[in-house]
Amino acid sequence: MNANMSAAIRAVPSEAREAIVNVWGHWAFLAIGLAIAAAVIAFLNYEFSGLLASLAIGVGIVLFCAVTLIGGIASWLFFTGLLWRRSEAGTPPRRMRRLADDDIPRRFWYSGFFATLLWIVPLYVLALGLISATE
Repeated sequence: MNANMSAAIRAVPSEAREAIVNVWGHWAFLAIGLAIAAAVIAFLNYEFSGLLASLAIGVGIVLFCAVTLIGGIASWLFFTGLLWRRSEAGTPPRRMRRLADDDIPRRFWYSGFFATLLWIVPLYVLALGLISATE
């Protein structure tokens, strides 16, 4: 993990950090939920194609959403830390108390979120365009 992400992760409140650790610890429930979502998509798509093709489509959709969600969170943390570190790199060291790593101002969280939206929204638009073009 690079310094930008670790700075942003240190700024995440402890409750959110514990929630991330709990999700990581309960990966089996997460996998069961993803399997159920893939089965529901396969059931709804069963009329248009066979069972295996429907299941493959369901697994593909669920994995695409899961990977982009995890990548979006990592990207948000990366861009937040990057923008915050870049803004502090240009200022000379001050004698007064500097901001701690857990005091990242809100504007950097928002700008990191919008930087993530710049790549994730076109990706979903492209995916929806490909899905609608095949039907």
